[in-house]
Amino acid sequence: MCPEYLQMRQCRINIDRAIHNKYPKAMARPREFDRDEALTRATRVFWAKGYASTSTEDLLAAMNIGRQSLYNAFGDKRKLYLEALERYQRETSASHLERLNSGASPLGGIEALLLGVISEDDSVRALGCMGVRAVCEWGCRSAACDAAERSGPKAFQAFG
Repeated sequence: MCPEYLQMRQCRINIDRAIHNKYPKAMARPREFDRDEALTRATRVFWAKGYASTSTEDLLAAMNIGRQSLYNAFGDKRKLYLEALERYQRETSASHLERLNSGASPLGGIEALLLGVISEDDSVRALGCMGVRAVCEWGCRSAACDAAERSGPKAFQAFG
């Protein structure tokens, strides 16, 4: 037999397998990672480096997931960033409000807020504010700022 005949025969076999597959399409595997933990890790990377300086490889390494898992769970890098920023904004707003409401008086609440903003951890303090970084990186008219703006009022209404 000539090699050309074998190649044609192999192509025909592959086509036949695709058409006559006895097994239904397999269901997608369940996620093998904690989405919430992966988002926390991605938030930390974006907070430290900003959106533009964070590569997909940085995210994959920090989140300890594969590329396809990132896309399946979060969409793309930009959507992941917006979700991380919204979560950061929601959590920081909630903690600020808790501090404001924790004082015995309004002045005590302000004091608690200011003391609470000064993080005990130097590495966290060095990161600064992810929301301010987003405004500096994206400008005031961007999806990043819109995400922060959307999550801010929700957090304040919860303590309303």
